[in-house]
Amino acid sequence: MEVSSLSLFIFLDAELKNLLGFFAVAKTIKGRTRLQKMVFVLKKVGAPFKENFKLHFFGPYSLDLQCEVDELASLGMLEEKKEGNLCVYTLNKNLTRLNLEELKKPFLEYESIIETLKKADIKVLELLATFLFLIETDEEETAMRKLELIKPHISDKIEESINLWK
Repeated sequence: MEVSSLSLFIFLDAELKNLLGFFAVAKTIKGRTRLQKMVFVLKKVGAPFKENFKLHFFGPYSLDLQCEVDELASLGMLEEKKEGNLCVYTLNKNLTRLNLEELKKPFLEYESIIETLKKADIKVLELLATFLFLIETDEEETAMRKLELIKPHISDKIEESINLWK
């Protein structure tokens, strides 16, 4: 007997429901890297994410977040499709029958930021997230120097990433 994703919804923990609320606002996210950087940046501006991040090759990365996304996908609540090299994430269309308005509420104030981050160049987003990660422990000037050292291959986009932050 197959259990529908709608009936499983009531058993989800708070973090998974929170992530569903984010996807209900974001609609579609193209790329695992973009998803990771978006959640990190949104967390920095106050969005209610609890995932822990570590600095990784492409900037901040959360194993917690990836596990949550994988769980939602395995439960059939989140669709993960391949488009070339990218994973494209969208909510399962059956979930739209649920009233997701309550889950969306914490993210509605970040809707314009979400749209901006969805459209941003991925390298710019990587630099921004990395910079925000570095300023957690360093002064802004020191963080900027470190950013130039660890991301020399894309350092020409640093100014654009800082402008995105402002």
